[in-house]
Amino acid sequence: MKIKYYVIAVIFVFLSFFSFRHAEEPGKYNINSNRKYWISKYAWAESNNGKDSSVPYQHKQMTEEKFNKKNKKTVSPVKKKSTKKSVESRKKKPTSKPTQKIKTKPGAANFILDKTDNEVYNDPIFDSVDIDKILVKPDEFKKEDLIKPPRPTELVPNEILTIGRSVRIAIARNAQLRQGKEKIKQAVAQYKQLKAAKNPTLQLDAAAIKQGPTQEITLPFPFDTKIIFQRDYMYYGQASLRYLITTFGNIENQISASFVNIRITQENYESEEMQVTYNVRASFYNMLKAIAMVGVRKDNVNSTQDHLENANSLYKNGIVSKMDVVRGEYMVSTARQSLISAKKMVILSRSSFLYLLEYDDKIQFRVTPDKMKIPAKLYKLDELQKIGMENRHEILAMNANISASKALLRAAKAQTNPVVSLSSKYTKQTSSSVTNDHSWDVGLSLSIPIFDGGAKSGKIKESESVVRTAEIALDNLKRQIKLEIEQAFLDLRESRINYYTSIKNVQQASVSYHMAKVRYANGLSLSVEMEDALRTLNQARQDLVTAKYDNFTYLAALEKATGKDLEDNN
Repeated sequence: MKIKYYVIAVIFVFLSFFSFRHAEEPGKYNINSNRKYWISKYAWAESNNGKDSSVPYQHKQMTEEKFNKKNKKTVSPVKKKSTKKSVESRKKKPTSKPTQKIKTKPGAANFILDKTDNEVYNDPIFDSVDIDKILVKPDEFKKEDLIKPPRPTELVPNEILTIGRSVRIAIARNAQLRQGKEKIKQAVAQYKQLKAAKNPTLQLDAAAIKQGPTQEITLPFPFDTKIIFQRDYMYYGQASLRYLITTFGNIENQISASFVNIRITQENYESEEMQVTYNVRASFYNMLKAIAMVGVRKDNVNSTQDHLENANSLYKNGIVSKMDVVRGEYMVSTARQSLISAKKMVILSRSSFLYLLEYDDKIQFRVTPDKMKIPAKLYKLDELQKIGMENRHEILAMNANISASKALLRAAKAQTNPVVSLSSKYTKQTSSSVTNDHSWDVGLSLSIPIFDGGAKSGKIKESESVVRTAEIALDNLKRQIKLEIEQAFLDLRESRINYYTSIKNVQQASVSYHMAKVRYANGLSLSVEMEDALRTLNQARQDLVTAKYDNFTYLAALEKATGKDLEDNN
């Protein structure tokens, strides 16, 4: 019975001593912070009195100078002389593994970003991206700031570009559109060539000839009469007029098909112009999105730096461990890296934009957004598809192509029809004894092909196949355009919802971050909570920027899909 009491007494004394030994160990309870903050022994050893983070728990009473002197370049556990405290420490062995040897410089923790190492992030290429010098806000934009270029299609350095101005420059300078204009001229020239077959033709011929000997004969009766058949010189002049009256549909239908071909090339040009317009608008919005993203990530860098300052202040007061400082340093470096990525996107988006404007050199310019177009009413899908069927230049070009193919089919069927033409000729020449010095004639001719060896039949079959192919292509094109309109329609509706949802998300994330920041500053929460709230806020702001400009990009895609500028309420 006495043994039992002795054991209980020994345990009570041991627990009392152990409790007294660790009463002021901040890893268990900190009165100043009024919170429990559980940290592993190895983490707390370096946070106590600013010791190096690589120092194990057994060395927390060793000064930094002695530690660095004893461990020149590497860190390893060191056995201390037996003392009352060390004996107590050995009784409770740490459960974690021994600290791994880490190469470090004396007096510095090499895994923490040093403030003197900022040159790593200060790259002159990315530092040159200043959004305040690139973006001119609409409320700051003045008409007198516009630079009048020498030519309307020329981009002047440091010019303030709007979307409309950018589209006009791109349309005027785009190589594919310039080729399209040349194709229209070629179609007009081909039409004129075929049409000339129905126009009157006038031809002049003239010649002066010296020849010999003179051909003549003399009649003796009743008196000497000289008859000259050919003189030793002769001049000759002739005017010929020809007019094709009709071919009963052969040439006429070919001319009609050629005229329709002009319409086809014009519609193709309009289609390419609409594609270029969409590309420029999308690129412009992408550039604005990249610029806005830089602003968001700048704010994130400032927020992470504020958090790092708070963590440093709390750490110096012994409230948090150095792990909070390490995490803060990591968040700052990650935020700065994200900022550099955003600046890179600005550089790339500006280069892509200049490429669309056919400028290879890195000319400097500024941008300002036009009034963002928002549809005054939400069209229904069937209404938009009907607008697309009526306005898409690809459909109009395909309809014209079918008309031209049918005209060529009619021309093929009229290949063996008669040809009626009118001709006239007037000749002025050297006279002789048997010819006058001038002559004229007028004639009407009729030509009827009888047998062509089957060429007409083959041409008709070919033309019929061309017509059927064009009709099949038109049906397929209509289905594609309907699907494109539906895709753009749904994307726009979804982006509108995403935009307003993103606004609410930013509001919620801002409140959560503010609450977490206050709680952390007053020692009521862990840094993990505040860091998660900051990351959530940063992501919400980025999502808002993306949703905003996706809305305008999808609207541009819908206008391209329908072939019409939708109404706006601005």
